[in-house]
Amino acid sequence: MKTFLAHRDDYLAVQMILKGRGEPIPQTCPTCLDDVVPVEPTFRCLDCFFGALVCQDCCVESHKSNPLHRIQVWNGTYFERVSLRRLGLVVQLDHPDGSEC
Repeated sequence: MKTFLAHRDDYLAVQMILKGRGEPIPQTCPTCLDDVVPVEPTFRCLDCFFGALVCQDCCVESHKSNPLHRIQVWNGTYFERVSLRRLGLVVQLDHPDGSEC
């Protein structure tokens, strides 16, 4: 218990980073940095190892092969669940090359 008490502030800081928006708060999407118009990243995936906040387009693009992942969006106060369908992901069955009908 003494060991924990000595490091409790560190544990709390890590939990706040993991459960909150992270550190530091990025102002542009780390995936599409090349774009002309910077887009604020507000989406995260609970199942991806990457775990960083990304914009809507990058979130949909990176989940075309993982449509069952759980996505959350930052609403300004907290993260709320959002479906990939609502973000615009369309899964085309029996199209191995990713083409659409």
